[in-house]
Amino acid sequence: MTETTQTTQITQKTLIKALLLSLFVLPGAGHAVFKKKLRGAVFSGAVFILVVIMVLHVSSAMNESMNSVPAETAQMSEILALSQSLTSSVMVELAAALNIYIWIFILLYVGGIVDLVFLYKKQKDENNYKT
Repeated sequence: MTETTQTTQITQKTLIKALLLSLFVLPGAGHAVFKKKLRGAVFSGAVFILVVIMVLHVSSAMNESMNSVPAETAQMSEILALSQSLTSSVMVELAAALNIYIWIFILLYVGGIVDLVFLYKKQKDENNYKT
């Protein structure tokens, strides 16, 4: 086995490890394998911020709907019926926003994977140039 094929195999294993980290651990985690920690932190941070914003949005909508509950609701059947109607009304309100959050998450996820492939190609080209 020549040195060139060993180098190519190592970078292919590196790409697989980076892709698995980004796919199953956290978007951006695979960038650490290529020693691009800042780029990985940008992808991970963006996903974290997106999740925090989404949770705050959902909790705010739930809080608003719970504030509209009359205080004299005392029977369990009334409480259950009210909670079901509130949940469905909140989900209708949040459907468009959640759809946008999901698409942004998908774009970040796919963007991180595409960036890893570009990093792999760049490293592979640098290795081929050296030999």
